[in-house]
Amino acid sequence: MAVTSATATTMRAQSRTRVTSRHVTISSSKLVTALVAGFVATHVATVTGYWLSGVGLANLDFSRFNGILLVPKSDPQAQFILGGIFH
Repeated sequence: MAVTSATATTMRAQSRTRVTSRHVTISSSKLVTALVAGFVATHVATVTGYWLSGVGLANLDFSRFNGILLVPKSDPQAQFILGGIFH
């Protein structure tokens, strides 16, 4: 059975439809997509940092670290809160 040009075009269109149907489109704007990806990556890094102590590794507390950088002579609770806002 020979594949005609029309059949090949239809097969390519169907394969493109299948591939794009697996992807989730957040926005047509690349800027919005990048901002959402950055927000998600920050959230994943923060949660992972808190969970590392559960597997015996050092706790990566980004909020406290950022607070220490922002207000080094403040009390630990203020450092955590300000670091969390900054993070």
